[in-house]
Amino acid sequence: MTYIVYGFSDCPYCTKAKQFLEDIEEPYEAIFIEDAQDRRIWLDERGFEAPNRTLPRIFERDAWGKEKLVGGYRELLNEFSEN
Repeated sequence: MTYIVYGFSDCPYCTKAKQFLEDIEEPYEAIFIEDAQDRRIWLDERGFEAPNRTLPRIFERDAWGKEKLVGGYRELLNEFSEN
C-alpha cells in the first residue's frame, strides 16, 4: 500500500504528513496542487464540502490502484494510533 498526499508546498500540515510517513517508513507519493484556483477545482471535482475543503487530503492506494480516503493530517495520525 502507498499513501498519496495531495497538498501544496506552503502547507504546514502537508509537510507534517509527509514527514510523519517518512518517519514511520511508509511509502507515499506527494502530489502538489500549487494554484489556489486549481485546488478549489480539485476539491469540487471530488465532492469535498466544508469543513473538509482543506489540504492535505490523504488517500491509501492498494496494489490494484484503488484509492481510499484517509482524511487529513489528524486522521492520518489517528489511523496509526489505532493500530
